[in-house]
Amino acid sequence: MKSPTMGVQGTVPKKRTRVSHTKVRTGCRTCRIRHKKCDETRPICLMCSSTGRICDGYQQTIDRRTRASRLRLLSTSPSSASDTSSTVSMPSLVSDVILHTNQIDLTRQERWYLDFFRRSTAFQCSGYFDDDFWLRLVHQVTEAEPAVRHAAIALSALHCNFERNSTGQGTVDSRLPLQQCVKAISSLRQQLAGGGLPSRANMEITLVTCVLFVSFMFLQGDTHSACCHLRGGLKLLKEWKGTDLAGYSTTGAVLMKVFARLQLQWSTFADDVFIEAENDRFDVPYMEINDLSLEEPTDNLEKAGSLLVSLGRLVLAPRPSGTSSPGYCTVLDSKRMAILNKLQHWTAEFDTSITSSGNTLLLRDNTVLTVLKLWSEIIYIMAATENRLGGSETRFDAFHSNFGRAVALAKILLLATPAQSVMPSFSIGMGIIPPLFFCAFKCRDWYIRREALQLLRSCQRQEGLWTTPGAVLVLERIIDIESKELMPGDLVPESRRIDSIHVNILPDDNKIGLWYRRPGMRLHNGRVDATQGVWEKALLDYQVV
Repeated sequence: MKSPTMGVQGTVPKKRTRVSHTKVRTGCRTCRIRHKKCDETRPICLMCSSTGRICDGYQQTIDRRTRASRLRLLSTSPSSASDTSSTVSMPSLVSDVILHTNQIDLTRQERWYLDFFRRSTAFQCSGYFDDDFWLRLVHQVTEAEPAVRHAAIALSALHCNFERNSTGQGTVDSRLPLQQCVKAISSLRQQLAGGGLPSRANMEITLVTCVLFVSFMFLQGDTHSACCHLRGGLKLLKEWKGTDLAGYSTTGAVLMKVFARLQLQWSTFADDVFIEAENDRFDVPYMEINDLSLEEPTDNLEKAGSLLVSLGRLVLAPRPSGTSSPGYCTVLDSKRMAILNKLQHWTAEFDTSITSSGNTLLLRDNTVLTVLKLWSEIIYIMAATENRLGGSETRFDAFHSNFGRAVALAKILLLATPAQSVMPSFSIGMGIIPPLFFCAFKCRDWYIRREALQLLRSCQRQEGLWTTPGAVLVLERIIDIESKELMPGDLVPESRRIDSIHVNILPDDNKIGLWYRRPGMRLHNGRVDATQGVWEKALLDYQVV
């Protein structure tokens, strides 16, 4: 008998072999999945950007024959093995982390904070939304650029200080965040002076670093530095978009989106609807709104978020100097009714889309939807009452139901059980402190404004320039001034209402400087000339971390 492995002629057939190729492990994740040759351009490869795909970045692989592959660092402490008191206990941290090649020049402490940034800080800063900048782009650039690495470490250290102060566990290190900022600036200067990268790459690195610096200054409460960095970043972004449209498409869209959210965060603090601005300190260029479409149906959360960010920036956009005359017309003035109609009906459009598709919202999506509804109520009130030429504070009384719904939505978010809540406590962008502050400031209903104040007291949060302890101190003083000698249920008379405030944190004195203004002269046409009001000042005790 013939062997089953033998052919007809009794010979063994030759085994077919494939041509041997060296397996490339250094390409981006997207090209490796697609089995395409990656050009390895950083932070985003040209193969992906030229085809309109999202480049998922590079995963560092270390030659196991080298010493670096065997180095490990314990992440139980950001400083030293003996300093266990400064450890932040976070469930997302692992016991040890592989030392990547781009971390060899970092100290053990810096590596710990960089890992904390990747696992916790960036996710917190993204807030309620799946922001491509915080969840993807910043990590890609961090792998390649020392300036971005040190800026990320600085932000991470600030986050750790917030956690330690909130829990009362661990030692707050106030020097490390600033030291890392200095290192980031020094690295960025060396990068730009070297001339080794094309201008497009330098712009990307500079803008990513700028976002981290603005976020850092927001969370540190440094309004002047935040304004300077935000102003410079917006100008550079506009220049890049105007001169390099081909290279702007992918990364530029991500950066435009994150800068829009930073500008909205800034506007809530610097605009006179919330807090009166000093013109010389808060002069930030207004970024044009190109994504506002009132006719397009709002059929998903991403569209809803973009819509409300655009409308929020539109409502809070400063009027250009010299245009305070009644003849000046803004987009808000010309499209006010269309905007108000869209704000009233976008939730119905969204619900119809979800129902028709048969989809159900996940827990995180439900939280995002609640946040967007909260902001929608506030933006509606501001759009309907916007009057930069002065006006009676009683105009807010007609929106009692909107204020009530906003506070109820905030209550749902804040009083959710830990298992139901996915709310960040340290974030940049659309949070809950500005809406609650607005409700307690502008709603003169006795019970609604005090419920908003109580919700702020119930939590320890920081959202950009806003902190719950600082917001509570300011609101308590405002409500005390307006409600003096009034009984529960009494409506605050127009003469007592504060129309504008300005807040300045005085860290050296552990004080908050509060300037407030009540309506001034009433003109013959019934309009209040707010500029004639007299500013008064109060100092509030405030412990700055």
